[in-house]
Amino acid sequence: MGLFTRENERTKLMQERDALQKEDQSLQTKATKINNAIQMAETEAMLEGTKTAESKVSKFKKGLQQTQKEQQELTKKAEKIGEKLGALNAEKNKEELEEIANSDIDSYREFKIANELEKKLDYFVRYELPEIAPASNSAEGYKPKGLLYKAGVEAGYFSPTDPAEKPLKELWETKKVQADKEALKKVEQVMEQLRKITE
Repeated sequence: MGLFTRENERTKLMQERDALQKEDQSLQTKATKINNAIQMAETEAMLEGTKTAESKVSKFKKGLQQTQKEQQELTKKAEKIGEKLGALNAEKNKEELEEIANSDIDSYREFKIANELEKKLDYFVRYELPEIAPASNSAEGYKPKGLLYKAGVEAGYFSPTDPAEKPLKELWETKKVQADKEALKKVEQVMEQLRKITE
């Protein structure tokens, strides 16, 4: 697999996400400690009933509010980073599938050339030049093995009803149409060269 073109950006976002998670854990610890301090200060204020004790309660509650505000801001940042990472991961997956499809289509194109060449040569051998033996081919390259593997299909073809396989099937079909054109063009070029031999 080739390296994702935006891997540096993705790595940086993951580092930011990890840093935010550490900061969030720190704030959670801080909030727990402040809550404990509030309980102690409220108990003290209940027992003593002094302004000093009451001001402690007020001070700790303000500290808790500030900490909770920081946690909310952190959550918003984390959500934005999560959205960006989700989009980049989807883009990375798309690039990987494109690469797999290109590998599959290379094999398919070779199969198509060999298959079409065999047909043309068979005709050529039978009717134009009996001395030439027909070309052989292998059916191994006919299926999109990589995309089928990615879809979890060990044997057979894409399911026409499975929505999870649909994008892979469409990706394959799109590339297959272009490969068919290229293969047929290549076969015609080969046939032109072969016919020159007989001139």
